[in-house]
Amino acid sequence: SFNKSRTVIFVSHNMEAIQQLCTKVILLDKGKIIEIGSPEKIINNYLNLLTKTINSEPIIKWRNIENAPGNDFLRLTSFGLKDNLGQNKLRFSSTEEILIEFEYNLLTSNLQISSYIAISKIDGTPLLNTFDEYVMHKWGEQENHSQGCYKNLCKIPPNLMGEGSFNINLRIFSPPNAANHSNHVAMINIMTFEVYDDYNFLGSRGSYPYNLTHPIRPKLDWKLKKIK
Repeated sequence: SFNKSRTVIFVSHNMEAIQQLCTKVILLDKGKIIEIGSPEKIINNYLNLLTKTINSEPIIKWRNIENAPGNDFLRLTSFGLKDNLGQNKLRFSSTEEILIEFEYNLLTSNLQISSYIAISKIDGTPLLNTFDEYVMHKWGEQENHSQGCYKNLCKIPPNLMGEGSFNINLRIFSPPNAANHSNHVAMINIMTFEVYDDYNFLGSRGSYPYNLTHPIRPKLDWKLKKIK
């Protein structure tokens, strides 16, 4: 029979899972207990604490290659966000294109290279992931990249993201292995950006005046036609 007095300790950064599974939550910082309370209270305090500690600059540059993220084969040298006018920023309208741009130095000429970006909600809930153009060709059988400096650009189209704050994860890796098995660069929550809704008719909201909470909110094609 089920023992109601049993206690299960669940350790996670997934706020949705904590909300569903836990009746009491402990907030830790560097191994020390900060606060104990209800899931709703502690989750809100955790997100507020997280928001205060995230990177607040729209572009990061590593001037010293030896201190740059990476390994003996590849080093990340810059990462940033900008709009389609080239302005670096962290806050975008939902009707704007968001450009994710990063540069790296490849220190060898005997590897295939691919890049992967994942975007999640600020509480860690996964939203979407995307690979660069490497996956458009035969996996693991492409020409090796030559040694040198590379710039990669990922465009998030307008009218895709809803309001909120979002984290970006970046992996640069070598096929034919999986992204998480051959990392040269693995940057979790490398940058956080915000999307706001300016309530214009160009977005997926249109004229809808009420609250919309979904973090992914694409503007899809609809067509109504009278058939009788």
